[in-house]
Amino acid sequence: MKKTKKIKDVAKNKITDKQRLDFLQMLTDQKMYTGLVTMRMSETGRGWRLHETSRDNFFNNVSTDVRVALDAFMKEYAEQFSKVNFDKGENQ
Repeated sequence: MKKTKKIKDVAKNKITDKQRLDFLQMLTDQKMYTGLVTMRMSETGRGWRLHETSRDNFFNNVSTDVRVALDAFMKEYAEQFSKVNFDKGENQ
């Protein structure tokens, strides 16, 4: 029987941000649902969501590219949630 890896064991094998994004893009490209991804705030106030969506005419940050959806969300909410200026690519 195959052992299930524990989170602390997985954390020892460093995964890069590029690998994370490439993995999410690969899942999106498989179009298991729609192939459209969005990052948005929850409509019920329970935090943020990164997910596939069929509501491309409802959400602002819908794309077939995970990076584009993330970038659009980050730029839209940068002033509210962060001290990072994404337009200049620097911390404030």
